[in-house]
Amino acid sequence: MEERLTLKKSLGYGLCGITQSGVYNLVSCYMLLYLTSVAGMKTELAGTIVSFGMIMEMLSGLVIGKMSDSCTSRLGRRRPFIMASAMVFVPSIILMYSRIGGENSANMFVPYLIVSGIFWISHSLIYVPFIAWGAEIATDYDDRTKIRSIASFFGVAGTLLGSSCPLLFVSILEKR
Repeated sequence: MEERLTLKKSLGYGLCGITQSGVYNLVSCYMLLYLTSVAGMKTELAGTIVSFGMIMEMLSGLVIGKMSDSCTSRLGRRRPFIMASAMVFVPSIILMYSRIGGENSANMFVPYLIVSGIFWISHSLIYVPFIAWGAEIATDYDDRTKIRSIASFFGVAGTLLGSSCPLLFVSILEKR
């Protein structure tokens, strides 16, 4: 008989959903706004950067999924990818919301394009193995339902944080 999934493992897995979903929504909701309003980039260039990033996520997700499925690391199939992404995920977010490339839209385009690509690839390095890892942790149908429900709950919490906290932060700064 297989070991049942504990609540501690389910919560540990599900908590990762806050970070992934929160950052995903932060970038999806505000990157275009940041590039045009704060960085001062032309709309068509900013839209190209955002679109390029999402295309990079789609393509890298296909490759990373295949790679993580066939990984034979002593750390497991999924952990090496999640750990690798941790090294570039946070720095890429910081760079995405930093002013890079100078004052001219044309000079900003390539640096932001590169950083956007790096961010979305690192997001795939987290998200694709994270989803597949859940099925490996929970081998029973009921446990899979439980673990995905908990992850979805925390994912919704991350969506709330990633979508509303930046506006709250801006509001607080404006009052100062």
